Amino acid sequence: MNTLFTFGCSYTEDFERVLETTKNSDFIPAQRRYVENHLDGRIPKSWPQLLGEKLETDLKNYGVGGISNYQIFEEICEHSDEFKNGDTVVIGWTHITRFRWAFNNGGWSSIFSDFTETTSKLMNKITHSEILVNRTNKLYVNEIYQYQKLLEQFCKLLGVELYFWSSDDDIIYKDGGKTINEETNGEIPDNHLAESGHRVQAELFYNHIKHGEEKII
Repeated sequence: MNTLFTFGCSYTEDFERVLETTKNSDFIPAQRRYVENHLDGRIPKSWPQLLGEKLETDLKNYGVGGISNYQIFEEICEHSDEFKNGDTVVIGWTHITRFRWAFNNGGWSSIFSDFTETTSKLMNKITHSEILVNRTNKLYVNEIYQYQKLLEQFCKLLGVELYFWSSDDDIIYKDGGKTINEETNGEIPDNHLAESGHRVQAELFYNHIKHGEEKII
Protein backbone atom coordinates (compact mmCIF):
# COMPACT_ATOMS: atom_id res chain seq x y z
CA MET A 1 0.00 0.00 0.00
CA ASN A 2 1.19 3.50 -0.80
CA THR A 3 1.66 6.13 1.89
CA LEU A 4 0.37 9.65 2.40
CA PHE A 5 3.00 11.85 4.05
CA THR A 6 1.92 15.16 5.59
CA PHE A 7 4.19 17.87 6.96
CA GLY A 8 3.38 21.17 8.61
CA CYS A 9 2.57 22.96 11.85
CA SER A 10 -0.49 22.78 14.12
CA TYR A 11 -2.77 23.16 11.08
CA THR A 12 -1.61 19.66 10.06
CA GLU A 13 -1.04 18.07 13.47
CA ASP A 14 -3.44 15.34 14.67
CA PHE A 15 -5.62 16.06 17.70
CA GLU A 16 -4.16 12.97 19.40
CA ARG A 17 -0.68 14.45 19.27
CA VAL A 18 -1.88 17.77 20.71
CA LEU A 19 -3.52 15.97 23.63
CA GLU A 20 -0.52 13.72 24.23
CA THR A 21 2.12 16.47 24.17
CA THR A 22 0.18 18.77 26.50
CA LYS A 23 -1.32 16.29 28.99
CA ASN A 24 1.28 17.08 31.68
CA SER A 25 1.66 20.74 30.81
CA ASP A 26 0.16 23.88 32.32
CA PHE A 27 -0.28 25.13 28.76
CA ILE A 28 -3.73 24.25 27.44
CA PRO A 29 -3.96 24.87 23.66
CA ALA A 30 -7.27 25.74 22.04
CA GLN A 31 -7.51 22.35 20.30
CA ARG A 32 -7.36 20.62 23.67
CA ARG A 33 -10.04 22.90 25.15
CA TYR A 34 -12.14 22.28 22.03
CA VAL A 35 -11.97 18.49 22.48
CA GLU A 36 -12.50 18.53 26.25
CA ASN A 37 -15.12 21.27 26.54
CA HIS A 38 -16.95 21.36 23.21
CA LEU A 39 -16.77 17.72 22.08
CA ASP A 40 -17.00 16.20 25.59
CA GLY A 41 -13.69 14.40 25.16
CA ARG A 42 -14.44 12.90 21.74
CA ILE A 43 -11.33 13.19 19.58
CA PRO A 44 -12.13 14.14 15.96
CA LYS A 45 -10.08 13.05 12.98
CA SER A 46 -7.70 15.53 11.43
CA TRP A 47 -7.72 16.23 7.70
CA PRO A 48 -4.58 14.05 7.15
CA GLN A 49 -6.36 11.09 8.76
CA LEU A 50 -9.52 11.69 6.72
CA LEU A 51 -7.54 12.19 3.51
CA GLY A 52 -5.54 9.00 4.09
CA GLU A 53 -8.81 7.08 4.44
CA LYS A 54 -10.26 8.61 1.27
CA LEU A 55 -7.10 7.85 -0.71
CA GLU A 56 -6.95 4.35 0.86
CA THR A 57 -3.30 4.79 1.84
CA ASP A 58 -1.23 4.43 4.95
CA LEU A 59 -0.57 7.72 6.74
CA LYS A 60 2.55 9.24 8.23
CA ASN A 61 1.66 12.63 9.65
CA TYR A 62 4.70 14.66 10.67
CA GLY A 63 2.81 17.83 11.51
CA VAL A 64 4.13 19.45 14.70
CA GLY A 65 2.48 22.40 16.40
CA GLY A 66 4.45 25.61 16.75
CA ILE A 67 7.30 24.93 14.35
CA SER A 68 8.66 27.27 11.70
CA ASN A 69 9.13 26.65 7.98
CA TYR A 70 12.80 25.90 8.65
CA GLN A 71 11.82 23.05 10.95
CA ILE A 72 9.17 21.84 8.48
CA PHE A 73 11.80 21.68 5.74
CA GLU A 74 14.17 19.84 8.09
CA GLU A 75 11.41 17.33 8.95
CA ILE A 76 10.91 16.68 5.23
CA CYS A 77 14.65 16.13 4.77
CA GLU A 78 14.78 13.80 7.78
CA HIS A 79 11.98 11.58 6.48
CA SER A 80 12.67 11.85 2.74
CA ASP A 81 14.30 8.42 2.69
CA GLU A 82 10.86 6.96 3.49
CA PHE A 83 9.31 8.21 0.25
CA LYS A 84 8.74 5.66 -2.51
CA ASN A 85 7.18 5.51 -5.94
CA GLY A 86 3.42 6.06 -5.87
CA ASP A 87 3.37 7.87 -2.51
CA THR A 88 1.73 11.25 -1.96
CA VAL A 89 3.29 14.13 -0.02
CA VAL A 90 1.33 17.18 1.19
CA ILE A 91 3.36 20.02 2.68
CA GLY A 92 1.74 22.83 4.63
CA TRP A 93 3.96 25.87 5.10
CA THR A 94 3.36 27.89 8.26
CA HIS A 95 3.41 31.65 8.95
CA ILE A 96 6.41 33.37 7.39
CA THR A 97 7.05 35.47 10.52
CA ARG A 98 8.02 32.40 12.52
CA PHE A 99 11.68 31.57 12.86
CA ARG A 100 13.83 29.48 15.15
CA TRP A 101 16.62 30.26 17.57
CA ALA A 102 19.42 27.95 18.71
CA PHE A 103 19.83 27.15 22.40
CA ASN A 104 23.34 26.85 23.80
CA ASN A 105 22.56 23.19 24.59
CA GLY A 106 22.08 22.44 20.89
CA GLY A 107 18.31 22.55 20.71
CA TRP A 108 15.96 24.81 18.75
CA SER A 109 13.25 27.13 20.01
CA SER A 110 10.42 28.33 17.76
CA ILE A 111 9.93 32.09 17.89
CA PHE A 112 6.48 33.56 17.27
CA SER A 113 5.27 37.08 16.57
CA ASP A 114 4.21 37.41 20.22
CA PHE A 115 7.01 38.26 22.64
CA THR A 116 6.66 35.48 25.22
CA GLU A 117 8.47 34.70 28.45
CA THR A 118 10.41 31.97 26.63
CA THR A 119 11.45 34.44 23.93
CA SER A 120 12.66 36.92 26.55
CA LYS A 121 15.21 34.34 27.74
CA LEU A 122 16.73 34.21 24.25
CA MET A 123 16.65 37.84 23.06
CA ASN A 124 15.44 41.26 24.06
CA LYS A 125 12.21 42.79 22.78
CA ILE A 126 13.95 45.20 20.41
CA THR A 127 15.85 42.37 18.69
CA HIS A 128 12.63 40.37 18.40
CA SER A 129 10.77 43.33 16.86
CA GLU A 130 13.55 44.07 14.38
CA ILE A 131 13.63 40.45 13.20
CA LEU A 132 9.85 40.41 12.72
CA VAL A 133 9.97 43.61 10.66
CA ASN A 134 12.76 42.12 8.54
CA ARG A 135 10.72 38.96 7.94
CA THR A 136 7.97 40.94 6.22
CA ASN A 137 10.34 41.17 3.24
CA LYS A 138 9.15 39.12 0.24
CA LEU A 139 12.58 37.49 0.07
CA TYR A 140 11.42 35.11 2.80
CA VAL A 141 8.48 34.04 0.65
CA ASN A 142 10.83 33.51 -2.30
CA GLU A 143 12.97 31.36 -0.01
CA ILE A 144 10.01 28.98 0.38
CA TYR A 145 9.53 28.84 -3.39
CA GLN A 146 13.19 27.80 -3.79
CA TYR A 147 12.60 24.97 -1.31
CA GLN A 148 9.64 23.91 -3.43
CA LYS A 149 11.68 23.76 -6.64
CA LEU A 150 14.14 21.37 -5.02
CA LEU A 151 11.38 19.24 -3.51
CA GLU A 152 9.51 19.07 -6.82
CA GLN A 153 12.58 17.77 -8.63
CA PHE A 154 13.34 15.25 -5.88
CA CYS A 155 9.78 13.88 -5.78
CA LYS A 156 9.54 13.79 -9.57
CA LEU A 157 12.60 11.54 -9.72
CA LEU A 158 11.05 9.21 -7.13
CA GLY A 159 7.61 9.13 -8.75
CA VAL A 160 6.01 10.81 -5.72
CA GLU A 161 2.99 13.12 -6.03
CA LEU A 162 3.75 16.41 -4.26
CA TYR A 163 1.32 19.15 -3.17
CA PHE A 164 1.78 22.40 -1.27
CA TRP A 165 -0.52 24.61 0.75
CA SER A 166 -0.15 27.15 3.56
CA SER A 167 -2.00 28.76 6.43
CA ASP A 168 -0.19 32.00 5.52
CA ASP A 169 -1.89 33.82 2.64
CA ASP A 170 1.41 35.51 1.71
CA ILE A 171 2.69 32.11 0.56
CA ILE A 172 -0.12 29.85 -0.72
CA TYR A 173 -3.51 30.03 0.89
CA LYS A 174 -6.25 27.43 0.62
CA ASP A 175 -9.52 28.20 2.34
CA GLY A 176 -11.04 25.37 4.32
CA GLY A 177 -14.13 24.97 6.46
CA LYS A 178 -15.07 26.36 9.83
CA THR A 179 -12.51 27.26 12.47
CA ILE A 180 -12.81 26.42 16.17
CA ASN A 181 -13.83 30.02 16.77
CA GLU A 182 -16.63 29.78 14.20
CA GLU A 183 -17.90 26.35 15.23
CA THR A 184 -18.06 27.31 18.92
CA ASN A 185 -19.60 30.74 18.18
CA GLY A 186 -16.62 32.48 19.77
CA GLU A 187 -16.64 30.37 22.94
CA ILE A 188 -13.10 29.21 22.08
CA PRO A 189 -11.45 32.00 20.07
CA ASP A 190 -9.02 30.14 17.84
CA ASN A 191 -8.39 29.96 14.09
CA HIS A 192 -7.37 26.29 13.89
CA LEU A 193 -9.76 24.06 11.97
CA ALA A 194 -12.70 22.60 13.86
CA GLU A 195 -14.03 19.09 13.19
CA SER A 196 -16.17 20.27 10.26
CA GLY A 197 -13.24 22.31 8.94
CA HIS A 198 -11.01 19.24 8.85
CA ARG A 199 -13.67 17.39 6.84
CA VAL A 200 -13.87 20.22 4.30
CA GLN A 201 -10.07 20.47 4.09
CA ALA A 202 -9.76 16.73 3.45
CA GLU A 203 -12.39 16.93 0.71
CA LEU A 204 -10.62 19.87 -0.95
CA PHE A 205 -7.31 18.04 -1.00
CA TYR A 206 -8.92 14.81 -2.18
CA ASN A 207 -10.55 16.57 -5.14
CA HIS A 208 -7.23 18.14 -6.08
CA ILE A 209 -5.30 14.88 -5.83
CA LYS A 210 -7.81 12.37 -7.15
CA HIS A 211 -9.94 14.24 -9.66
CA GLY A 212 -7.32 16.25 -11.51
CA GLU A 213 -8.36 19.67 -10.27
CA GLU A 214 -5.79 22.45 -9.98
CA LYS A 215 -2.88 21.48 -7.76
CA ILE A 216 -2.43 23.25 -4.45
CA ILE A 217 0.54 25.28 -5.67
